[in-house]
Amino acid sequence: MLIYGTANPVPYGGDDYHGLYLTDRDMDDMVGQMQGIPVKIEHKGVDIGKVVTAWRHQGRMDLLLEINNNNVLEAALATEFVKVCHY
Repeated sequence: MLIYGTANPVPYGGDDYHGLYLTDRDMDDMVGQMQGIPVKIEHKGVDIGKVVTAWRHQGRMDLLLEINNNNVLEAALATEFVKVCHY
């Protein structure tokens, strides 16, 4: 299953910003390095898929994720959650 989503919203402030969100420069540096990174639920636990690609769009960093339902309970739950929320 492929999922599109925003990984980081538009950052607040410029390059001197030191808060919760990534800066524009951070996102520009990271976008090309995201492909193939494992996807986890809440950033921990087992891998449920991988990042297919990442790009910048309207100041945000967006991602296309592939969720692999390979007999991992967490991947199956994530797949069903996306299906329910989509409809």
